[in-house]
Amino acid sequence: MVERRSALKRSHSQITPSQISVQFDVRGSSIRKTGHATLHPLTDEHIDTNSIFTILSNTVPSDVLCNYQVLYYNCSLHGWESLLRNAMLSVDVLKYNNAVPILDVLLEDQRQLPDCAMTTTPSPSSSSFPSPSPSPSPSPSSFAIGMWHSKTAYNLVSLRRSATQLGANFVFSISDRMRNKAPLNQVIVGKTIPVKEYKTLLDFSMDTVKDDYEWVCIEMGGTPLDEFVHPPRALYILGSEDNGVSSMLRSACKHVIELPAVRSESFNVAVAGTMVMYDRYVKSIGK
Repeated sequence: MVERRSALKRSHSQITPSQISVQFDVRGSSIRKTGHATLHPLTDEHIDTNSIFTILSNTVPSDVLCNYQVLYYNCSLHGWESLLRNAMLSVDVLKYNNAVPILDVLLEDQRQLPDCAMTTTPSPSSSSFPSPSPSPSPSPSSFAIGMWHSKTAYNLVSLRRSATQLGANFVFSISDRMRNKAPLNQVIVGKTIPVKEYKTLLDFSMDTVKDDYEWVCIEMGGTPLDEFVHPPRALYILGSEDNGVSSMLRSACKHVIELPAVRSESFNVAVAGTMVMYDRYVKSIGK
């Protein structure tokens, strides 16, 4: 334990690093495994936060970046803090367990936090970006559904068929493991909704963050479906066929719902999605 702690902190005798690794991702992902990493030179004992925002802007467009709260991990305090523009960070906040010290940066869509955990909007003087402007009242049918880390395209094809019938805007896959995607390319007679494929959770978040969707995780241990009030704009996320939704992605969703059953609570992933969409449809016409 003593050796690990000493590895994470810079010793007083250690010289100022000449460069750092800035690693970032969206909440719900593992920064070290799936995030973006950029080497950034240093000239003194401080890190100019404006340079960090420049690094972020090379991947995340400014009109998208403004929808996130930007956080960084302060290793000297062992916690996340807001990353503000026009500020200087001490190199003591870095993680020193690698050859190149690391600054972890997290993009957090605060609208996905549970209502009880939401904080008041910071004042412009302390915020790293202006608050997103409110969106117009959405249509009750503004939703999409998809799978995270899916193994087979057939489940997505089946889900797409049901989603088309029940009014979804599109279906999606995030970080899929499909070896055969030919079923997705089959010609379907009649109207069908598009399939969007996202390589990473960051890509998925960046494409949808401006549309005020609420993320809804479909996984055991959440609110029973019959008690759930569907948000006007929702993105329903189903897990993989073998491992479900990761704990990190689950924690990034505003809602978690489950499908109670008489025997096993494990449903086929496409069937589970269809049941959720049908519940949404029935509750919408009953209003």
